Amino acid sequence: MTEDSKYSDIVVNKFTEESAKAFRDKVLRRSSIDPNMPVIIYVDSYGGNVDALNTMISTMHQIPNPTVTVCIGKAMSCGAILLAAGDYRFCDPMARVLIHEVTAGSINPINDMENDVKECRRLNNQMMNFLAKRCNKTYKQIKDMMHAQDSRDINLTAKEALDFGIVDHIGTPIVKPIIMYSIDSVPEHNYSKDGIAVIKEVVITNSRTKTKTKKKKTRRKTR
Repeated sequence: MTEDSKYSDIVVNKFTEESAKAFRDKVLRRSSIDPNMPVIIYVDSYGGNVDALNTMISTMHQIPNPTVTVCIGKAMSCGAILLAAGDYRFCDPMARVLIHEVTAGSINPINDMENDVKECRRLNNQMMNFLAKRCNKTYKQIKDMMHAQDSRDINLTAKEALDFGIVDHIGTPIVKPIIMYSIDSVPEHNYSKDGIAVIKEVVITNSRTKTKTKKKKTRRKTR
């Protein structure tokens, strides 16, 4: 693996088993390189499989890194929910977001179809309640919005997505590293019995301060 491939963009276009696995591998690898660096996830998708979405969200929750989700182009269906799942959420001014309830189809014996419908309802409640919570809303409020416009789809511009609560900012993020230093005072010299000065040396790093002890071969002056 080249150095460039470690830091290539994480872009979600599809929600399939294959794309979910690739997403998980890339996110976990990024976190293993630096557990503090924000992980930026670009969403540009028409949606897809709910199970793949759950895998991606679970992966985001697993890592200690802050996650940044960014909508570029479109974030529809599963894409909208993944966008809402980030710790910091952005939407490009030219992008659009679409929300709707879970869609499913079944061609099976009637008993199996009834089970499929029951499971679809469970998944729909899970996903829509998750989205509602991330937007500081209730599922009922979202359903009322759908009924008010007589459509199962809610189409949102970047500004409308901001007002809805799916994103926190309009635009794209810029991540700048900040180096932190901690400086402590150096204590006075202490002399050992043989007159050798014992100095506590302060070692300053970019993240923490370490103190180590060493002996300096300088004899104490006497009068």
